[in-house]
Amino acid sequence: MTPLPYPSNLRYGPEVPDDDERIRAVITMLNYEIPRAKDLPLEDIYAAYGRFLDESTRGTDPPHTTAPRRSIDRVQRLPE
Repeated sequence: MTPLPYPSNLRYGPEVPDDDERIRAVITMLNYEIPRAKDLPLEDIYAAYGRFLDESTRGTDPPHTTAPRRSIDRVQRLPE
């Protein structure tokens, strides 16, 4: 059997957009309509926020460590 020309322990995954502008571009390309939070039931908002917190505390890579900070910064800038 001939060995593979590349390591077999590599994992491939899709590239994660690294900023809001790129995320918006991908969503626009997919023609996906983003619901406005004010139109969602409160239980959906609470569940989404809970998933965000769970997901953002899983990893130690830069996207996982900066996401909670960015979220808190955005909330603090909201008008009263």
